[in-house]
Amino acid sequence: MSAVATTATPAPPVAAALDRVAPKKVKRPMGVPFWCAVTWVGGVILSTTFVTLNHWKKEVDFLAGAEVASGNWTKTFSWTHPLGVDGAGNDTLWELTTGAKNSLIIAFTTVLLGFVIGGALGMAAGYFRGRVDAVLSFFTTALLSLPPLLFIILLISVLSASAGSAEFGIEQGLQSSVMKVSLALAVLATPSLFRVVRASTIQYAQREFVTAARTMGAKPARVLVREILPNVAKPLLAFGLVSAGGVMVIEGSLSFLGIGVGAGTGTSAWGKMIQEGASSQDLRVAPNIALIPALALFLTVVSLNFIGDKFRERLEVKQGNI
Repeated sequence: MSAVATTATPAPPVAAALDRVAPKKVKRPMGVPFWCAVTWVGGVILSTTFVTLNHWKKEVDFLAGAEVASGNWTKTFSWTHPLGVDGAGNDTLWELTTGAKNSLIIAFTTVLLGFVIGGALGMAAGYFRGRVDAVLSFFTTALLSLPPLLFIILLISVLSASAGSAEFGIEQGLQSSVMKVSLALAVLATPSLFRVVRASTIQYAQREFVTAARTMGAKPARVLVREILPNVAKPLLAFGLVSAGGVMVIEGSLSFLGIGVGAGTGTSAWGKMIQEGASSQDLRVAPNIALIPALALFLTVVSLNFIGDKFRERLEVKQGNI
């Protein structure tokens, strides 16, 4: 019998074997809906910035307002009034951009103040734990247990009284400025931001780089600022965009009820536009008065939520790869 010759197959290289075992990191694209949302939010910000820098003044067209009152609201659309006018002759585009400016200022100011207050308290509670965590968690839980709408009305009334405003009442409307509403909403948003920052701080406080900084004798303030804050700020940014959308909804609801920005004044707000279009004008006679600001508010809030969710998913993928 003749011996059968066998040929040994060469072993695969180590790099090729590792490529077969280890999955490749695939960077998923954001997608068309994400960029549509970014385009919408960017367009709103740019339009409000353009109106603010050019000092676009409000102009009243009484003839066009008479057309709206007679039911011919489609005739008010022109190059001068691209989105028509309301029953008083106020340009809808001017009202829309001014309301967008107020809503964006309130939303981002509220979130920024919530970041500063809730973030500082949340980092302190998550890092030191013990009695500090117990006391701060108790107060934030107490704030969350209060009815949000009644709590905001109480805060705005206190701020209005401290500012020396005249007679106050829901019927007359609250003479609320943008800063007063922002402060009231910031107090309401602080407990939620506190919980998010606290949970992230507890997670990162157990990591090796924090333990190494402690071992090297770093003080708690340096550990919080240099080691924990950069890692906590990333998920907080995604949550902040979603929170900004929620703040815009609350601010619109307050303006709709007549206790927010523009109550009793000539200041425009999206909620105020919806309220005026739904009450003073029949929607069948002039639907553009209420539907246009409602659509703008809807698209802005949905866009902010979508952008925040995409950022959160991307950050979760990166943390999972690490």
